[in-house]
Amino acid sequence: MTLVESSDALAGVRSADTVEDSDELTSTFLEYVGPDLRVYVHLSTFDDGTRLDGWVVPARALTVTLRNEQGTTEQQTSVDQHGRFAFPRAESGVVRLTFTDEPPTTARPRATPPFHV
Repeated sequence: MTLVESSDALAGVRSADTVEDSDELTSTFLEYVGPDLRVYVHLSTFDDGTRLDGWVVPARALTVTLRNEQGTTEQQTSVDQHGRFAFPRAESGVVRLTFTDEPPTTARPRATPPFHV
């Protein structure tokens, strides 16, 4: 898969003044394109961690695996009927997502390039 677009934004900030509450949220949007699917990733970084939400287009039955840079499996989830998946708490560091058909087929899993959480 290839990174198509990436953007960073601050959300939850009410003004340009210094924000002293802990509800400040940093968001990053990533878009990846593969030969047969498109993946949108939204990273929301809070004071106590990072949430990873994703959407697969077209929606299909896939298992999504979040792996760290050593290649070990950190977490797994499934894509729902609307093409959505989530990892409520993703560990910081360099990771990649792999997508495997459900049920598994002989097709090679699709994978994003490494990105930083």
